[in-house]
Amino acid sequence: MSDKPAEPLSIWFFVGAMLIVYGAIVLGSGALLETRPTVLSHTRPSLWWGGVMVLGGLPFLIGGWRSKP
Repeated sequence: MSDKPAEPLSIWFFVGAMLIVYGAIVLGSGALLETRPTVLSHTRPSLWWGGVMVLGGLPFLIGGWRSKP
């Protein structure tokens, strides 16, 4: 049996998790709340940016998880 301490998770795991959580909040607010009338409100930017944040956080989360020995 090894008495070696467990390796901590990489910082990139937590960066990815944070991006996914914030992206989900932005995506959910864009889907559920009424948008203010602005020039480009018909493009629903909160849906786009929420999705970009979630998809952008996935490589960080997976990479940080896999870097753990």
